[in-house]
Amino acid sequence: MRILELLLCDRLSGQRPLRRDEGARVDLPQSGLEFAQMSPKFKPVPTRHLAAEQVLAFRDNAFAEYYAAPGYRVMMRDRFGPEVVREIEDMLSVNLRGKV
Repeated sequence: MRILELLLCDRLSGQRPLRRDEGARVDLPQSGLEFAQMSPKFKPVPTRHLAAEQVLAFRDNAFAEYYAAPGYRVMMRDRFGPEVVREIEDMLSVNLRGKV
């Protein structure tokens, strides 16, 4: 079975620790909700190449693109039945768009 594991690089998942002088320029998450990747209050940490808004847009687009793919839905229907496809459609109807 294929499982999508979409983990964004944040302070807890392997990025090098921020130096003290970098921390002053980066708005770091302060609460559990800001660390929770599927929370509407998720606060991604920018990377060297992407702003926090771009990290969040990637998360939102990758999630929707993966689960909306026709091949994925066919695979899920064939393995688990049409009710699972309806659950996926219900899941995609929820707007996860976060704000930074």
